[in-house]
Amino acid sequence: MALDASAPLTKGRRRRLDAEPHFKLDQQRQLDAIRGCPDMVVPEEHRARQVWSVVSSLDVSELEKKYSSLGRRGFPPRRLLALWLYASLEGEHHASKLARRCKTDLALQWLCGGHIPSDTTLKRFRRENGDFFEDAIVQTAALAHARGLLDIEDLAADSLRLRAHASTAEVRTEARSRERLDQLKAQDLSTATDEEKHRARQKREKHELALRRCANEERTNVVLTNELAGLLKFPHGASLPGHRITAMASGLAVRFVVGVLIDASGHDYGKLKPIVEKTKQVLGQVDGLVLDKLSVVLDAGFFSSEDVLYAEQNADWLEAVIAPTPQPDAEDRNARPGALRHRRWVQADLPGRP
Repeated sequence: MALDASAPLTKGRRRRLDAEPHFKLDQQRQLDAIRGCPDMVVPEEHRARQVWSVVSSLDVSELEKKYSSLGRRGFPPRRLLALWLYASLEGEHHASKLARRCKTDLALQWLCGGHIPSDTTLKRFRRENGDFFEDAIVQTAALAHARGLLDIEDLAADSLRLRAHASTAEVRTEARSRERLDQLKAQDLSTATDEEKHRARQKREKHELALRRCANEERTNVVLTNELAGLLKFPHGASLPGHRITAMASGLAVRFVVGVLIDASGHDYGKLKPIVEKTKQVLGQVDGLVLDKLSVVLDAGFFSSEDVLYAEQNADWLEAVIAPTPQPDAEDRNARPGALRHRRWVQADLPGRP
């Protein structure tokens, strides 16, 4: 066959015939000789089915746009979202542990459509979709309001420490970096080789960077690989890279999260304003919800001059009930460790308030 020399030569390439992304097909009802059938094993009243009923109501179109119609079929983002939500309710926050449980737990396999995701898939999904998770809180609040379950006059804020995805080797404290920097500057490198001088310069730059970050962020420690992490003291006594998660929830019997803050703070002081403003931002996006007055209950961790002053300045729309630093008495000593009885919750004594 003769070739036309005047015709341009073009390299063959695959065309995107279907603009819609394609995902792994659900295999929940498929019978496996070893694992059995997830859909037949998971009871109708199981928490996994309850989680899926809620996640099925969320709009995940923004997540699906990130997937392509070419190549291998990916895990449906709705399935991964349901998997992480269920795992969090069960107290599992580690992707590697969750991936191992997916191999033996039929409830997790049912949530993921009969497939078993790897820990890399789970980590990537959580790491790359932070914006969607914030939007999911708004959608959840809207669903709760539509069903009459959202009570903005009964809000409570609290915080917890969560292990961060970071190594302890990447932690830099201000005191230690200053000490090491003084030692490195005092070294005599007159007889050192070029390689030794290069290593010493890299060490100095590393600690100088840590000190600059501590100064700019007004912190005593930083984690080089995770901006939202810091060196926190955990209940079991160890100091590890972690996050402080401050959450605002609505309701008593049924709680809905309506605001979340993630930072590296070692305490709750000064968190009233940011968590309340975050809550207002979320609730302001719920159609048909009128924000006349917010009533917030907080524990003694929020009892600081900054928090009390903020509550005083916004008393026309914010009622802050803050527990002062507890002084245990005989009755409190018989309560569960760390718990405050209802009588210990008092309204903050603010100037000009009845």
